[in-house]
Amino acid sequence: MLFRSGGFWATTNGNGVIAPNVSNNAVVYNAGLNDPASVTLSYVAFNQCGSSTANTTINILPIPNVNAGTDVTICATNPVTLNATSSGSVVWNNGVLNGVAFAAAGGSNNYVATATAANGCTNTDTVLVNGLALPQVNAGLDQSICAGEFVTLTASGAISYAWNNAVVDGIPFAPNATSSYTVTGTGANGCTNQDNVTVTVNAVPNAVAIAVDPVTLVATPAGQSYLWYNCATAQAIVGAGNDTLIASANGSYAVIVTNANGCSDTSDCMIVDQVGLFFPTSAVIALYPNPTSDFVTLELPAEDGAFAYVFDAQGKLIYEVENAKNGQQFDLSRLSTGVYTFRITLNNLSHIEKVVKQ
Repeated sequence: MLFRSGGFWATTNGNGVIAPNVSNNAVVYNAGLNDPASVTLSYVAFNQCGSSTANTTINILPIPNVNAGTDVTICATNPVTLNATSSGSVVWNNGVLNGVAFAAAGGSNNYVATATAANGCTNTDTVLVNGLALPQVNAGLDQSICAGEFVTLTASGAISYAWNNAVVDGIPFAPNATSSYTVTGTGANGCTNQDNVTVTVNAVPNAVAIAVDPVTLVATPAGQSYLWYNCATAQAIVGAGNDTLIASANGSYAVIVTNANGCSDTSDCMIVDQVGLFFPTSAVIALYPNPTSDFVTLELPAEDGAFAYVFDAQGKLIYEVENAKNGQQFDLSRLSTGVYTFRITLNNLSHIEKVVKQ
């Protein structure tokens, strides 16, 4: 006759799972959610002589409830606040603090709230934060214009745009001064992003043509680029590329003055009507030495006093003598190195000369 022996585990009030198999001597009891506070486990052993039962009691501690809240959809980088409710203390992963706002990351991200009860038991809940992509807004390249000119700002990367300073996307306007402009672009998902562009407004020179004698015109301000032209024909005068024009024919003349930023202005037209009647004799008026490091001496064709004016490279009058005599000396030793313009007027004679101070 064959006799069998063995045993098995059982419970009369537990809702959990006995693993790995109830017939094993050593098992693990995985408590169920609805288990009572005390679960009784019984082991029944049997052989050919009969069976016997042994009981053991397991105390089931309650886990804390925890609710991480509803899933969130928000634009990336915008502030989001996760606030889990629980009967225990709550700790979030990813460095998040309960009830404290943080910047939403792009894409779908799970955040886990872990609650710990006073008895040491824990429970978790998860919330999904979906960070919507921001539009890649581009305000365009920085621009440089001359005062009075129009500029057009056109952004890209979104479906609608709003500029500050009353600028309208794609509409030309004339800024008064150098400024930075900010555009806010809105994408198809409703998310916004910003970008900046700087518009530099460069000053325009004030071009003036001055008649220093009946046939000689001088342009100001000094130190710029010059282009003289005939007002009647609107044609540039060949070879007239400096600040002085000695007219070879009667007519009306103007000068275009351009500064280092490429900004230009045009002077009023000046009438010259004494070509052939007036001959400049400025050659009899001289300044020497040129260049110089200290003194410049004036040479005049007569003993009569002349008016002498000295201008710096920006056209500012820095020196004036009302009765300069032949042999008059001008002390430039204390001036900065550079180019200075002398204008000498003696009766009907005029002489303009640029002197280099070394």
